Order: sequence, then structure tokens, then C-alpha cells
Amino acid sequence: MKHLLCLSLALLIALPALAADPVYEIELLAFQRQVEPATHGEEEGRAPAHRPRLEDGFSLDMIGGLPLGASSLRLNRAAARLSRQAAYKVILHEAWRQPVATRASAPFMLLQAGAALPGADGEPRRQLEGLLRLYRDPQLYLQSDLLLRKLVKQAVAASLPAAPLAAEQALGEYSNRDLRRIKEGEIAYIDHPLFGLLVQVRKAG
Repeated sequence: MKHLLCLSLALLIALPALAADPVYEIELLAFQRQVEPATHGEEEGRAPAHRPRLEDGFSLDMIGGLPLGASSLRLNRAAARLSRQAAYKVILHEAWRQPVATRASAPFMLLQAGAALPGADGEPRRQLEGLLRLYRDPQLYLQSDLLLRKLVKQAVAASLPAAPLAAEQALGEYSNRDLRRIKEGEIAYIDHPLFGLLVQVRKAG
């Protein structure tokens, strides 16, 4: 009897440590603004001062996540409105389910979406790449570190001194880092002059 009591007490003490992280559904809608970078103060073809460390990101399955089907998407109206306007282009619209750990242990998820664009070294580069993580502290926080790539016109010197400047396409890169508190069910908007994200986090039922 005494042994059984000690075992019960040990289990009660261990329960908080064994409790699983809560599971949430995350829906992400990413879009690009169809504007020239120079019109928004972004230098064309400028290399960003910061690039996300993609090697720090994990795939969805590695963080215990599960992709959700189209029936789980709730931002379809927003996606349709963006698609109807020539000024915007939807890059990514998907949802997934994942456990959400505390700030100390929550991993970054690797995000890659959009078309493959030709890099200067000839290797293809995804249109949108970066890191995304949701954590508890104790409220929910969303941290993002993203890089948008866009083909832009870049002036090059002509072969003859009297000839006008020529233009060629180059791959411009534009970064954005963001950290914000997220409320369940509300739509968060991450803004950049050249792209944006709508994010909704919901407790998994």
C-alpha cells in the first residue's frame, strides 16, 4: 500500500512535465505586390543587409506538424479578393496543424513558396523563403524572418560611350523580420512594401 501511494505521488509530480504542447491550426496567405521596388523606396536589385538563416529551419513533419486540406482554409475570400486585383499576386495559401512549444524550445519552420527564379549563379531560387515559428510566452507569439525575391530591371553600362544605358533583369532580394503577439482566431497582417502575409491561428479542435 505504501509503495502504491509513493508511485501515485510520483506520477502526480511528473504529470506537468509529461503534458503535451497544445496543438494549433495555422493558416497562412502570402502575396506579392505587383509594383516596382523603386516606387516604394526599395532600391532595385539591392542585396538585403540581412538574410534568414535557412539552415536553422525544420520541415513541417520534423516539428510534428500535419498539412491540412483545402476544406480547412478560412481565408478564401481574402485570397479571392487579392487574386481579382492586378496589383497583387497570391504566392502561398495553405494551412497546417502543429504543437506549439514555449519560447525556449519552439523550433523554426522552413518556409519556401512561389516560383523558382534564376539566381546570379544559375541556381534557381524560390520566390519566398524564410523562417516562421509560433511559440507560447505564455501568450502566443509569431516570429517571422522572410526573404522575397523578385525580377527587377537594372541599368547596365552600354558597350559604347555614346550609347544610352541598357536595361536587364536581375534578381532583387527584399527581407522582412517581424515579431508580434497573436490572438486565437484573429487575422494578423505582416506588412512589407513589396509583399504581405495574412496569418490566422486557431486552437485545434
